[in-house]
Amino acid sequence: MNNTAIALGTFDGVHLGHVAVLRAAAESGFESVAVAFRVPPKSFFTTDGIILTLEKEKTRLIKETGIKKIDYIDFPLVKDVSPNDFFDSLVDKYSPAFIACGYDYTFGKGGKGDTKLLEALCCEKGIKLTVIDKVTLDGEPISSSRIRTLLKNGDVKKAASLLKRDFSVVSEVLHGDERGRTIGFPTFNQLYPKNVALVKFGVYMTKAVIDGKEYFGMTNIGIRPTFPLNSPLCETNLFDFTGDLYGKAIRLYLLDFIREEKRFNSVSELKEALIRDKNTILEKQKNR
Repeated sequence: MNNTAIALGTFDGVHLGHVAVLRAAAESGFESVAVAFRVPPKSFFTTDGIILTLEKEKTRLIKETGIKKIDYIDFPLVKDVSPNDFFDSLVDKYSPAFIACGYDYTFGKGGKGDTKLLEALCCEKGIKLTVIDKVTLDGEPISSSRIRTLLKNGDVKKAASLLKRDFSVVSEVLHGDERGRTIGFPTFNQLYPKNVALVKFGVYMTKAVIDGKEYFGMTNIGIRPTFPLNSPLCETNLFDFTGDLYGKAIRLYLLDFIREEKRFNSVSELKEALIRDKNTILEKQKNR
């Protein structure tokens, strides 16, 4: 490849700050390539799920910015490469005329390369470098870490404003114990993806798109303290939907936090809470 424009980053979440970097490369006038880590490097140093966007969705979102090609890097293969060698490998492979990155971009072993080093290296090679300054919302920088914190606190609405879309998870629908059917709230069940950033346990207003049609509903995410589980589960009751979803991968959009997960002393107490939750969501739905 010759005379390319490279967008450098992890782009986990493809939030507003990432979009600014990607568009700088896409609109440079050169053939644009996003060179991104497949998953965030920090995910290799924690047992917690932290990913905001899985690869298929991430690819779609990156291409929507106008980027023509995406090359994913597997962190274990480059974690011991020095910053200078990493830069040289980019030059050898892409012959870039233009590079874009964020203000906090780091590269090379231990993240020792920063934008100052990148600027010096680009200057030596005659490559134009554009460093995108921090993009802020409510006076604070938009970052993947900030979005993860919002999700952990249940603030999916604020997270959506940073992402410019509703946060979602996708997982296969599993056979459950069908207890919900006995109290008038049939659910479809999905394991919460292990590698994805975990949200606060509780009940959410949600949406699923099935065969091109939107269905609103309510989802309890957690370990279900009334009928305990070992792994976090998404139990979703969709309003106005009937059908068999077993074995299908359904994307679930988290629209608003309703209440924290709670242990109920009886099935009747649980049912009363679900009725209140549904009424709350139906009222919110009117205002969307």
